[in-house]
Amino acid sequence: MGTKSDTNEDVILRTLLDGHCRAILGVTTGNPTTASAISLACNMPLSTVYRRLKILRTLKFLHVSCTLRPDGKKLLLFQNRLVGIDISWNDAKLQISTNFSGTT
Repeated sequence: MGTKSDTNEDVILRTLLDGHCRAILGVTTGNPTTASAISLACNMPLSTVYRRLKILRTLKFLHVSCTLRPDGKKLLLFQNRLVGIDISWNDAKLQISTNFSGTT
């Protein structure tokens, strides 16, 4: 979603402008959710969900927990950690601060 020369601010802004990422953040607010449940709720291909989850995880916008299903396979659950974002423009510099819930 970005290039090597992108700043963290660039990546955050691009992520917030992405409708798929916003939809995932909305669905994962509250209860932990699986990727397949996100796909169904957002009417989004699973491959798109996984690409966006990678971006959101990199930015630490999501808490990820792992449990084992009865068949022994891993089950990843995703939960939105983002509470708020403050964006300011000071001295010709863009500054972004993120506020997260206590879930780590």
